[in-house]
Amino acid sequence: MRERFKKPHFHRVGNTFDVDPIHKELHSQPLLWGKSPRVLFPGSPHVDTQDIILRGPVNYHTASLQDLHVEIACEDYPAGELMPATLQIANNLAYLLSSDEMRHLDSPLRLGRVIMTKLPYMQTIHPHKDEGPVPEFYRRFHLVVVGGGDNLFIIDGNVQEMETGEMWETDVRQMHTVINMMEEDRIHLIVDIER
Repeated sequence: MRERFKKPHFHRVGNTFDVDPIHKELHSQPLLWGKSPRVLFPGSPHVDTQDIILRGPVNYHTASLQDLHVEIACEDYPAGELMPATLQIANNLAYLLSSDEMRHLDSPLRLGRVIMTKLPYMQTIHPHKDEGPVPEFYRRFHLVVVGGGDNLFIIDGNVQEMETGEMWETDVRQMHTVINMMEEDRIHLIVDIER
């Protein structure tokens, strides 16, 4: 596998994206925010976040936490039905990143986890690396739903400000952290796409 990243481990995707459909769905579904398994396990670097899981590992009702962290196969979750425009953005990204041959064969790149995540003002996603089969199989994209100059994503000491409407591919297999110094919640749509 050819390494896609050179320092600073960030790749801007496209121009600015229209995130208004996502804002409308978030506004209409405020009760979907909650603490997901990735937030609740002891020592989670995501302890300060809230999530809406639109798509994730199969058998999430019966799987152990370990299964959830290593399972590559994913399926749509009930929240995806309540936020169809948001989930469609993720599906569109997988389709657009697929080769012409994949599209012709109706076999686009696989869509993995799709997670809306919210980090409050002055909170942090603590330093960590994503390890195991999931980050080796999937590329990680962040669509910035609410961002700004004080929305800081740091990988191996390289700092990237992320503004609303930007999409970034990030190499989360490296040591990374997030600091929200904006005076509002930082909200990103995380989308995993097959490498």
